[in-house]
Amino acid sequence: MVYKRLISSNLVGQVFDALKKDILSGKIKIGEKLPRQEELAAQFGVSRPVIREAQNKLSSIGLIDSQQGRGTFVCAAEATNLIESLMHKFNSENDSFKELFEVRFLLEGAIIKMAADKISKKNLVNMRFYMDHMNECVKKKDYSRVPHFDMGFHNELVLATDNSLLQQLYESIYEIGSNYIYTQCFSEEILVKACNDHQKIYSALKNQDYEKAEKCMKQHIKEIFEMTK
Repeated sequence: MVYKRLISSNLVGQVFDALKKDILSGKIKIGEKLPRQEELAAQFGVSRPVIREAQNKLSSIGLIDSQQGRGTFVCAAEATNLIESLMHKFNSENDSFKELFEVRFLLEGAIIKMAADKISKKNLVNMRFYMDHMNECVKKKDYSRVPHFDMGFHNELVLATDNSLLQQLYESIYEIGSNYIYTQCFSEEILVKACNDHQKIYSALKNQDYEKAEKCMKQHIKEIFEMTK
């Protein structure tokens, strides 16, 4: 890997972003050893303290691990650490909430396509459980438990894909968006809408009408986003 020399302020942030991008994209593989700090400093055109501080930030979110006497290696990012990284971006950029819903719009549709041939009776039973309990909580105005059942409904579909990487990615994206909705733009109208949408999605899945289920899911994400504006 070769990096361009940096010419601006916030050098630590630029080094951090460049390395993080290459790690998360897979350009730098899990288990791969990073070049020595001296080499990275020369490539970026910065001092060793800048590289060291950027690596400390990468280590704090679980992307790299420094082993004494061996060097610094790329790690698999845990979901909790990825959430922290995405949350920082989410809080610092005005358009990130819109972008987050755009990603969910695409991801939720793809999840239904992937789960179509794999979804089991147990998955459907679990979805019904989460859906019914969410409905009950909304009716009783027991809003504190709603996020748990909402997440459970959506996550059951992700589990049906049998793809652990997708599960980790979805968990991160869902948690950030959910935190925002339930703390910044919460309303009973949104919750009632979500309950009704879940019923439509569940019914389509139960009837094995996966095209309709995908359409209902995308409509659900799009309309919930519109209600948060």
